[in-house]
Amino acid sequence: MPHWIALRAYAPCHDSVMTVGFAGIGIMGLPMATRLLDASVELAVWSRRAEACAPLVERGALLAADPDALFAACDTVVLMLRDELATDAVLGRGTPAFARRVAGRRVIVSGTNSPAYSEALAAEIHAAGGSYVEAPVSGSRVPAERGELVVMLAGRTPTRSTRRRHCSPRSGRRSCGAVRCPGRCAPRSRSTTT
Repeated sequence: MPHWIALRAYAPCHDSVMTVGFAGIGIMGLPMATRLLDASVELAVWSRRAEACAPLVERGALLAADPDALFAACDTVVLMLRDELATDAVLGRGTPAFARRVAGRRVIVSGTNSPAYSEALAAEIHAAGGSYVEAPVSGSRVPAERGELVVMLAGRTPTRSTRRRHCSPRSGRRSCGAVRCPGRCAPRSRSTTT
């Protein structure tokens, strides 16, 4: 039986237990979200095909009815979507839903996007009161299952707790390193592995 998140039943968490949202439960999203559950991260999930979320829900993830419910339940939302159009659709970019979804939230985009798209999206999320982290991954399904993905971070310098909480379970890394600017993925220093 799915654990559904009602649109108005949950507000963003502000205590020591943070629910992380994950949208895009596909070939890469499923093992990445599974790694977060393995690390005891409170997880809410959404995918266009709700049945794709079943393995995660069986392990305790909450199933969001739609993107609005996912964003309403979480301070941080990871997007692992197939392309820029899918990312725009989930964010509600270009609609009134966009500001409502991203305001006060950290949006971590893990798909591969063009630098121009990433820079424009970062600016729009910041203007709406949200925080943008570009975190494309290098690897495939098997490394994702093993926690061996390389996660490249771009955006405003992420905090140490952000890097540990959201990168380590997916990549096995303790520090993902700071980067120069959104969309460029040029690390200033080498990451250290565990």
